[in-house]
Amino acid sequence: MNKFLKSIGFSDFNREDVEKLIKKVDKDAQIITFCKLIDNTEYEEKEFEIADNIGIKVCGYYRKGTDEFVPEYYFPFLNGTNISTKEKVEFERYYDKEALCGICDEVRMGVTLIFYVQNMLSCTESIKEKRSSKGTYLAGLAESGRILLPIVQKSKKKASIKNSSETIRDDLIAKAREGDESAVEDLMQSEIDTYSNLTQRVKSEDILSIVSTSIIPYGVEPDIYNVLGNIVAIRKEENSITKEKIYVMKIEANRIIFDLCINEKDLLGEPKVGRRFKGKVWLQGRVCFSFGLFKSEKM
Repeated sequence: MNKFLKSIGFSDFNREDVEKLIKKVDKDAQIITFCKLIDNTEYEEKEFEIADNIGIKVCGYYRKGTDEFVPEYYFPFLNGTNISTKEKVEFERYYDKEALCGICDEVRMGVTLIFYVQNMLSCTESIKEKRSSKGTYLAGLAESGRILLPIVQKSKKKASIKNSSETIRDDLIAKAREGDESAVEDLMQSEIDTYSNLTQRVKSEDILSIVSTSIIPYGVEPDIYNVLGNIVAIRKEENSITKEKIYVMKIEANRIIFDLCINEKDLLGEPKVGRRFKGKVWLQGRVCFSFGLFKSEKM
């Protein structure tokens, strides 16, 4: 069973319940995407929403020469509502199923960002046509989380200095990518200075009062992250099947904005705009190859 099912309101489901849910998605799918794989297998993604932009996707194939649909795997999803990154995405296929993970070098993070691709079949078609990605709608499903108070706002002068230093760092990372050794050395020195400064500050301050936001890989799964981010917007949804309540938040972390959902039962604290969220998140993404492919909606 997918442990992130509870993130979208299926906290008490067992294996039998999941089997019934898969059959319901197969029968009542609202969106169906079709594609022929390299081996000529007829493959489909069947999507069923249980709340606005939240649902279950079942992926499977048709037995050769029949109309029998064979579910291969499923996953819960939350559709992102704004383009989080425009960096070029590379794809890697999972060994055990017809699924893709997206990989991009996100300048604002300074590291490689890895996420689970939601629209596998449309990406497969675009890969065949050798098209490059234009942008990615990121979204996260949180297993658990808690609400933290915000860090005291900086003065306009300090905020301006911070923005300037971030711009300089982004430029250095871009140059380092192109092989500029001087930029690499400057980045290394900057990291050493930052580490030295943090080492001194943590002796007398709590780390959560020093670090405003962060996206850090968690465990051995490449698309699981420990996220600390500012809450930009929030709404509450209800699972149409279980009637469980779901919080959907727009989060800003490391200057990356994405949507995130969590079961009300698994959230400690009251979420409000301006406060911070901290939790374990499964990062997903819809990759678009033309800006007209997906409709972006404001929360």
